[in-house]
Amino acid sequence: MNTSVLPVISQIIRSQLVDRNMGMADRRAFPRYAVTLTVRCRELDAGLEPAGEEFDAVAHDISEGGVSLITGRPVTSNFVSIAFQDAGWQDAEVVVRIVRTREFGSLTLIAGPFVQI
Repeated sequence: MNTSVLPVISQIIRSQLVDRNMGMADRRAFPRYAVTLTVRCRELDAGLEPAGEEFDAVAHDISEGGVSLITGRPVTSNFVSIAFQDAGWQDAEVVVRIVRTREFGSLTLIAGPFVQI
């Protein structure tokens, strides 16, 4: 787990809960929260180096342990960098190890834990 991103991720979660009056979505190692956040992503190679162009995605659930994203393109890498940017919190870039990929028509759902780098 990447402990350096926990304060930023916690701040993102708190801001979304306050904005939407939401509670926990389910019970896991870390509580997951439904969100709608536009993020910038980039596929990474096994050495965590950029391996393609940036693309947009929507984070639709998040926890202190990981995130689930929806994008309009296939993702073939095992790692993706995600840039969270919003006026309400410090900009942050994190790396996610992709452990789940599902395609729904023209949309792709990817999910996984944050990686400590």
